[in-house]
Amino acid sequence: MLAQEEAALVSILDTGSVDWKETPPPAKAADIVAAYEESAAAVNARLAKLDAAAWEKPARFLVDGKTGWETTTDHMVWEFLFDAVHH
Repeated sequence: MLAQEEAALVSILDTGSVDWKETPPPAKAADIVAAYEESAAAVNARLAKLDAAAWEKPARFLVDGKTGWETTTDHMVWEFLFDAVHH
């Protein structure tokens, strides 16, 4: 789940939206760790480049193509962090 959330953040930071689809995790723990680390590094690189205006851009979270949540990028990123802490 955490690896999927990091990948979703990459999409949000790149395009302003993500279309969430539940997918089964990789069978090997090493593959899950690798996916998380890769996506987390990509998120960190994108966050380092965001200016104040980018934080205020709209962000959409879709589920199977339907909008489930719309807010600003800063709120979306914070909620993803809170969800990660929760899990």
